[in-house]
Amino acid sequence: MREEEKEIITDLPKWKGYDIDELRYRRAYMLARCEIEKMRIMGRIDSMRSSIPSIASGGGIAARILKGLSYFDYAFIAYRVASRTTKLLSKFRHKK
Repeated sequence: MREEEKEIITDLPKWKGYDIDELRYRRAYMLARCEIEKMRIMGRIDSMRSSIPSIASGGGIAARILKGLSYFDYAFIAYRVASRTTKLLSKFRHKK
C-alpha cells in the first residue's frame, strides 16, 4: 500500500456499533416492515380465496350444511361413498 492509502484508512473513525436509540429505531423499522408484509400477504390470500369458487360459498341449504361439517364428517362421507361405489362396480363386473 502506498503511504497516502494508509493515512486515509487510519483517518477513518473506528465503528463502535449502534447506540440504544439506533437499535430501537432499527427494531421498530423492521417490525413495521414485517407488519406491512403480513398485510400484503393476507391481502393476496384473500383475493385468491375470493377468486376460487367453492361449494359452500353459496347461500343455499347445501352451503349451510357443508359449513357445519368437520374433517371427520368429510372423511366419513368419503368412506361411505367409496364403499358404495366399489360395491356397485363389483356388481357390474360379476354380471359379465
